[in-house]
Amino acid sequence: MYVDLRSGIGRGLFMKGEFDPAVFEPLRPVLKRGDVFLDVGANVGYYSMLALDLVGGRGTCLRNRRAPAPVLPQDHRAREDFQPVPSQAGSGYH
Repeated sequence: MYVDLRSGIGRGLFMKGEFDPAVFEPLRPVLKRGDVFLDVGANVGYYSMLALDLVGGRGTCLRNRRAPAPVLPQDHRAREDFQPVPSQAGSGYH
């Protein structure tokens, strides 16, 4: 995984090897091989990367990056914004 040291998340990952573990840890016992994980507002995609290990090659991990505006129009269709996360760890994230 590549991290951008200009961001707080990137520096945290670089220094500690993890970022806000309390957010993802409750998902570990729930996510199983073959599951689908949606990372809404994925930002750098850190939780998507963790989920890939749990859902495996038969699972699906979709992410949607943080919207440029904090409020989206009412007719916004989030499903159109979701992109598949590459199944090889580290691919597509810089």
